Amino acid sequence: MKHYVCTGECGGVAETPGVCSVTTCSNYDHELVECNCTDGKHSTVLKKCENCGKICDGNCDVDTFKPELPA
Repeated sequence: MKHYVCTGECGGVAETPGVCSVTTCSNYDHELVECNCTDGKHSTVLKKCENCGKICDGNCDVDTFKPELPA
């Protein structure tokens, strides 16, 4: 079933196209992305960060993962 997902950290889901309405989300007021998954995981739309495991587009705020800092 077609649905629409926020790719920000809120991970909001809607039945109709629109924008993210969660004011604390980094994708607030950005378009939701169409998804057709049937398992509710939205794996074709949402990708977890390789650094922290959260949905953050690789721009996580975990200091140890910032390239400018030594590991």
